[in-house]
Amino acid sequence: MADIEFEYQPSLLAPSSGHRLELRCFLAHQLVEPPKMRKNHRWPLGCVLFLNGTQQQVQQVQQAWDGHSYKDRGEDSPLVLPTHLLRAGTNRLYFTSYDPQPHIVVVLPTTSRTWQSLVAEVRDKHTLLPSAAQAHMRATFGDPADDDDDVVAGASRVSLRCPLSMRRIATPARGVSCRHLECFDLESYIELATATPFPRWQCPLCSMPARPHQLRVDSWTAHVLESLPADATEVEVQPNGAFAHFDVSELAKNGAGSGRKRKRPSEGGDVTGSAGVGRITAAAAAASLSDGGTSGSSQESTTTDVTVEADKAEVGGSAPAARTVAAVDVIEIDPGDDEDHPICLSSDEDE
Repeated sequence: MADIEFEYQPSLLAPSSGHRLELRCFLAHQLVEPPKMRKNHRWPLGCVLFLNGTQQQVQQVQQAWDGHSYKDRGEDSPLVLPTHLLRAGTNRLYFTSYDPQPHIVVVLPTTSRTWQSLVAEVRDKHTLLPSAAQAHMRATFGDPADDDDDVVAGASRVSLRCPLSMRRIATPARGVSCRHLECFDLESYIELATATPFPRWQCPLCSMPARPHQLRVDSWTAHVLESLPADATEVEVQPNGAFAHFDVSELAKNGAGSGRKRKRPSEGGDVTGSAGVGRITAAAAAASLSDGGTSGSSQESTTTDVTVEADKAEVGGSAPAARTVAAVDVIEIDPGDDEDHPICLSSDEDE
């Protein structure tokens, strides 16, 4: 049982302006939960409410049994206080319930707004400056000083489709707490949230809080969208901010894609890790095949230009780069006169 008094002035609610006075209730322990946790409106179990002596009907959804205990559905609705029952000055709320959990009651003025007005406000007041947007982009690749000696940041492919509408993004946005580079479409996000009876207001990519006042329009991604063709749905971004249209058909042709991390190139070797021409030296391999340096044996190593195209390897030819395959070792060894220790010549070809 609780008896609450609050002050009300008619000037708080401007006529025909969408303003209203709402009564909301929350579990007290939610105040100490992390900000990421969603705080649902919840009426005490068995709640009976009176406003200035007149009983009000609260919209409370019965708890659901999950096989072990009763759980809240999280679908209770706040109560809009009728203006004809409000008095100028002191008003009284009276609660009764059988819920043992402590609750907090809040009386606050609210405004009903359209999703178009929310989109316009976010775009006008919460667009990142180009410098801030570019700094966020670089931060998504990590701090270069923290990288391992053998691992460096590589190019990243970023989708330009909204994860909600699956259409090309018109106004790129994300939550202020989001740490990823990808964005969602601002109009699709707010329109869907306002059309949902109980919106989550969470980023569809990382589930961080993303209420209207927490949204930020990414000016760097907006620049990328303006620079690329209208049918581009994916972009490849370098850690330094350079970007280029990524054609998905090229991915199917090459059979490989870019990653966020790659191995540093070897300082001593000259073997290419992708399709193309590489120089392969077989001296060390030939030396390892000799049995303790048998006398009379002569070893000769050659360095051969190898071109790899699709599923074949050609020596001395040239062809356009296709897909990443293993390099081919070409070794020529003179076994000499030692017939007791024959040496087998082999070449590993790409299958």
